Amino acid sequence: MNKILIVDDETHHLNIYAKVFRESGYVTLGVADLKTAFGALDEFQPDLVLLDIVLGNESGFDLLKLIKSNEKYKSVYVVIITGIKSSADDQAAGLEMGADGFLVRPLAIRELVIRIDAFFRQKRTAEKLRKSEASFRKLIEKNPDAMLIVNSDGKIIFANPAAADLFKAEIDELQNKLFGYPIVHGERTEINLVRHDSEEAIGEMRTINIDWEDKAAVLISIRDITDRKRTEAALKVLNEDLESMIEKRTEQLRLSISEMEAFTYTISHDLRTPLRAIIGFSRLVAEEHGDKLNDEGKILISDILRNTKKMTQLIEDLLEFSRLGTKGVYKKNVDIKNLFRQVFFDLTDETSRSSIDFRIGELSHAYGDSSLLKQVVSNILSNALKFSAGRKSPVIEVECEDTEDMTIYSVSDNGVGFDMKYSGKIYGVFSRLHKESEFEGTGVGLAIAQRIILKHGGSVWAESEEDKGAKFFFSLPKSNGTEMK
Repeated sequence: MNKILIVDDETHHLNIYAKVFRESGYVTLGVADLKTAFGALDEFQPDLVLLDIVLGNESGFDLLKLIKSNEKYKSVYVVIITGIKSSADDQAAGLEMGADGFLVRPLAIRELVIRIDAFFRQKRTAEKLRKSEASFRKLIEKNPDAMLIVNSDGKIIFANPAAADLFKAEIDELQNKLFGYPIVHGERTEINLVRHDSEEAIGEMRTINIDWEDKAAVLISIRDITDRKRTEAALKVLNEDLESMIEKRTEQLRLSISEMEAFTYTISHDLRTPLRAIIGFSRLVAEEHGDKLNDEGKILISDILRNTKKMTQLIEDLLEFSRLGTKGVYKKNVDIKNLFRQVFFDLTDETSRSSIDFRIGELSHAYGDSSLLKQVVSNILSNALKFSAGRKSPVIEVECEDTEDMTIYSVSDNGVGFDMKYSGKIYGVFSRLHKESEFEGTGVGLAIAQRIILKHGGSVWAESEEDKGAKFFFSLPKSNGTEMK
């Protein structure tokens, strides 16, 4: 409960005031002279003193002076109450000495209680404000950023230790010094700091309007961003160097592509032309002079035709492989299940189809370039048909598995398989895990399939065991709304 010390030399005032304040929930003590009042300050420890300034031959101002001049009574409110004959000078003198209020009799009892209640509400509010300001002061004092408070004259009235460290000065040196920088409200501002040691620095400043010790002021926070700005400058130089390097590498890549195109042109014209001539002359010899050739000659002509045919196919495969590097990928939804059926039909004749157990599970639509995916399907299916052809009952199975962002397709066969220690070679150009005499091929088909899948953003891999077949996988990203890559 709040305590009220009533100091009045008239007994009936003491009794009336004590009664009404107790009924309102206050603890009261009434005294009629200054000596008793002085002692009550320490013994009773009041929250508010209701003080009559005329106490017989004594003056209530003496008690007011004591309370307001002593630090230990700083939280005690003093409200002067006096008669109507009191002069305006008395009121002014009391307020100048620090009185918190002035009441004049006659005063209705109800009004007196309301006034005193209001003083206590004010006291509680002031106490909360004092604690809030103390917490705020502690917060900005401990803040790792430099914190300054600048008054309406532009002078620094508060600086925390971080501010002293930032400006390389003592806190006392910053006090009452002009801030000196334009104060921009509502946005972050970069400022070039002037330190006492003349070292250059850059600060990021933010401001907010506040009340400080009952006066308008500006709270300024400054963060040292010198290192960050230096890093940004270094990164800018690095990016410029990187861009220059990229331009050079891009130009080198253009030259390499041009050289590749020239090489492709050479293969397609300079190599294929003599090959066609060799094939033509060999067939001419076989057709017009075949009856004059002995068995060994006929075998040689047959070997020439077979090897030139193989060389022609190899050139075609290499051309296709090189063209993939610059070929665009036009993506759309592809019915890949139907694509597998079509390719299987194209790769087999009626006789071979009847002997192959070709199984297709439920396949999700693929998202990719239909012509390129057809080539992938053709190359992988060709591989499965070739290596399972020697089985009594060839089996080829196509399956599909969906993950969150990828669709994985697999083609398995019951063919000859391969040792997994060589799995890293099967997608390389000219890589062969079996003798050419056992299985025909140029060793480029799976390399082409891999390159196409990589261009789609997917991947390829395989699982196998010797003489127990193989399973080839390729994954494709699901549709992301992009139609061309």
